[in-house]
Amino acid sequence: MACVCVRSNSRQWLEPADTRYGIWQAFPRDDQAAAIIQDGRWTYPPSPVDWVIRPHLAKPLGIRRSPANT
Repeated sequence: MACVCVRSNSRQWLEPADTRYGIWQAFPRDDQAAAIIQDGRWTYPPSPVDWVIRPHLAKPLGIRRSPANT
């Protein structure tokens, strides 16, 4: 499972990047970055991507673990 350090207001936590939210997930640093992700450039063929915007990134930190190996 992969997790990303996200924020909302003054709270920070590790949020799972679970596929139940979508295959292509983006954790933008702010609203301006989210606007760039959603500006349409990702919709062009041959490989359009439908990004799911998740909570804002708190820190450039991602964690991935394998439950079968822990």
